[in-house]
Amino acid sequence: MRKYDEDEIERRMAVDPELAREYHQVKADLEIAMAVRRLRKRLGLSRRDFAQLVGQPVLLIAQIEEGTASATMAQLVDIASQTNHELTVKFV
Repeated sequence: MRKYDEDEIERRMAVDPELAREYHQVKADLEIAMAVRRLRKRLGLSRRDFAQLVGQPVLLIAQIEEGTASATMAQLVDIASQTNHELTVKFV
């Protein structure tokens, strides 16, 4: 598998809007995956117990944590609400 440096990725994204969109979506999904997993671990819950707490299927929690599914805003709001946390979105 070929490795790309950051400059090459930026150049490719500049000429390919679809690549740029996909790159940013994957990056966001992985950030969400890490945040959901950290929250679950901090609560000391298994995926099954966490899924039950937040009212989501275990498979969905697993897919979100693995970065293979994109969580909807409604799902993230539910997770925050059911765990007594605040969901914050910021543009940087």
